[in-house]
Amino acid sequence: MNNLTALLPVADQTVGEELKKTVNARQLHKWLGVGKDFSNWIKDRIEKFEFEEHEDFVVVEELSSPNLASSKSRPQRTIEYHLATGMAKELSMVENNEKGREARRYFIQVEEAARRAAFKHSYDEVLTSALHFRELSRTQEKIIAAVIPSNLHLYGTVDDDGKPYTGLRRGSVTKALHRLKDAAAFNLHISQLEFQLACTEATA
Repeated sequence: MNNLTALLPVADQTVGEELKKTVNARQLHKWLGVGKDFSNWIKDRIEKFEFEEHEDFVVVEELSSPNLASSKSRPQRTIEYHLATGMAKELSMVENNEKGREARRYFIQVEEAARRAAFKHSYDEVLTSALHFRELSRTQEKIIAAVIPSNLHLYGTVDDDGKPYTGLRRGSVTKALHRLKDAAAFNLHISQLEFQLACTEATA
């Protein structure tokens, strides 16, 4: 695989609306040792196996590198086909030779490596979100302890002057707590000040 990594480099390319691993068809044609010229080979293969542009491959117009050994050499416009690894794998297989089989195994390894990388990325995102939620829950506990007065038992009573106690109601604290939990579920950042304001505005 290390040898083919240099000879058949794989790159990320947008195919249709999806980012896929692709290989240059001209380089694959050279590796496979196909006798037919590249332009006719790729067009025949696309037609014969009914490959779809923007699904299996994309066509890009590029400038070739000039021959530095010649002072008259100029960059030339070339039509390049970037094949998704699934298409490249199939083209390698139908050549029915050792180089085709080697290329097919190489593309299978490329696809497996891409799947493992995608799984790890998804796992890391889930883990990061879980850790964030846990830290937010710990912050929530600290906020609750800070905003609920210790004399909770006085709610609904009157003070020494006969005036109703106007501290936080249990219901307002519960509503504010629910807001915080909902925000955490949507991965939003809620500051302690915003939480205290939500609580203090909902007074008796």
